[in-house]
Amino acid sequence: MILNKIPSKLKKGLPKKIIAFTQSDELSQPRCLQAFYRVLSDAYYRTSTKDLRRLTDAHGMHFSAILSGDCILSVL
Repeated sequence: MILNKIPSKLKKGLPKKIIAFTQSDELSQPRCLQAFYRVLSDAYYRTSTKDLRRLTDAHGMHFSAILSGDCILSVL
């Protein structure tokens, strides 16, 4: 699990939800893919665009994220 830096604009008390999505979901929602990649790159300085390509090209990839409002807090 990779945790995101908690944004200062995040409102306390918003319910958290866990979502699961697949490659086709992420490609149809570019903002979600961008946020997911941002969490990965914040967590590991050597994240590259090749990693983003692997996320979208590797067969059968599934992802999960913890959201608070529209902010991704963590990814798995």
